[in-house]
Amino acid sequence: MSGLLQPFDEGILIKKGNAPQGTSVKTEGDPRRQAIYNGGKLAEMLALPVQPVVVLSHPQGSWEADGEEGCPVLHLTDLLQYILLELPRTMKSREKITSVAEKVFAIDQAAAG
Repeated sequence: MSGLLQPFDEGILIKKGNAPQGTSVKTEGDPRRQAIYNGGKLAEMLALPVQPVVVLSHPQGSWEADGEEGCPVLHLTDLLQYILLELPRTMKSREKITSVAEKVFAIDQAAAG
């Protein structure tokens, strides 16, 4: 997603390009809610806690709201730093990180058939 993102109860308003101020050119579901839902499903599969995040991939994208509790909204350029800061807090040992990677790989392999 790119453009100016403004959350509201039913989703988000996206203003792109030269659209007049306040004009909604597109509405979509709130990506924070999607990330929280999908993070919950992944946590069930891994039997481990998962931190959901929303990543704005376009450098000019902006988020016009406070982040939903437990689901930060980051720019792609900030993602690596966020992971490097959060990983030691949640995964206290290299063995645990390896274990999670192996579980994710097994899930991916099973899904691929």
